[in-house]
Amino acid sequence: PAMKPHLARPWINVFKPKDLSAPWWTPAHREIAQHVFRGPIAAHPVLVYQTIHRLPELGIPQVCMVGHSNVGKSSLINALVHGKEIARPSATPGRTRHLFVFDLGRELSLVDLPGYGFAKVKPQLQRDWSLLVQA
Repeated sequence: PAMKPHLARPWINVFKPKDLSAPWWTPAHREIAQHVFRGPIAAHPVLVYQTIHRLPELGIPQVCMVGHSNVGKSSLINALVHGKEIARPSATPGRTRHLFVFDLGRELSLVDLPGYGFAKVKPQLQRDWSLLVQA
């Protein structure tokens, strides 16, 4: 089956994150975003490289947050779902050590990946993260 197009909240005003005003943001866009990003959220089990084969095939678009450690990937996920604390942000680089999958109402999946670059962890764990992201 063909996947439906998804229109997420395409911007976040960092000074007023709940401000939804924008002249190009139509009521139809807002309705889709409200449905997807304010709806029920299911968190799937924590995944590591050794258990990546357990990642469910949801048949929905997945958006993965990839980047250096401590750049705000978890905070971005929380902002996209209107401030719900589903991903745990931290001031400590390397705190996200597993792959976290958040299913937004069976419409869209957000994936919080471990960061890379600044985490002070053992080299074996960094190799596992690399394999996890590539899997």
